[in-house]
Amino acid sequence: MFVFDCTAIIGYDAYQAFLEDCKGRFLAEKTALFREYGVLSSFDESAVTGYFEFRRKYRELRQNVIRQVIARFRSFLPDRCLIYEFGSLVKLTDRIESDIDLTIVYDEPKNSIRETAELLINYAIVTVFDHPIDHIHGKFQHYPVTDAYDALTPEDNRYELRFDAGTAVFSCPWPSFSENIMNIKNVRDYASLIAGYAEKYALRCNIDCLYSIAILENTSGHDFIGDLAALENASDIFEGYCHAPASFAPGDTVSVSRIKKALKGAVVDMYVMMAFLRKRLP
Repeated sequence: MFVFDCTAIIGYDAYQAFLEDCKGRFLAEKTALFREYGVLSSFDESAVTGYFEFRRKYRELRQNVIRQVIARFRSFLPDRCLIYEFGSLVKLTDRIESDIDLTIVYDEPKNSIRETAELLINYAIVTVFDHPIDHIHGKFQHYPVTDAYDALTPEDNRYELRFDAGTAVFSCPWPSFSENIMNIKNVRDYASLIAGYAEKYALRCNIDCLYSIAILENTSGHDFIGDLAALENASDIFEGYCHAPASFAPGDTVSVSRIKKALKGAVVDMYVMMAFLRKRLP
């Protein structure tokens, strides 16, 4: 069990009211948007252009929720922070109800207040979107590698947010629990973040690192994009890349996951081309 003391940050009633307000407004705007574009009722060729417009508006709606939640608890994090999103959202390959790749970076030491504020942010976001807690994660979920949570059992799978007049209790889908708690407990310093990216470039994996980033705030004093560009310039991330296109015949039954994979592959190919041009052209 992992207990987080919220009493110095927000009261139980205030937190519940904040969640209800955010969720109520989100659901109202979401319902109106879905009805406006008839997303759940019909779809034909004439709706293609409208669907892309719908996706843009719905993505903006979700982003507004994330920004609002972060703003509510921002004062409990260090003054100097790097806060960014990455992954499918930025590559525009996200599903309608996609997970959230959110990373908060700061060089000041972690403490219980900052750790709890991060969990309050994560729990609020997934509550508004009706997602489990493992649908929000960041770069520190996997790096630096630590074995501190390898021995966790299902009995440990319990989060408690303790307030002055109540407790919010929840758990994480079991296969993701150790990674999820590491996402909260792991370090937050910039040097560790860049070391993780350097490893990705050295191994030539996640080759879209530099491009699939949306910075929400950078008051850290670090040139994040510049540092990633330096890593890219020092690495031939496209060297040895093998493109193996998949073909589909008319009439084939293709799963949504395979369509998503094909789209993702096309985006990655574009990043490879961009990396090649950046290094080869004057």
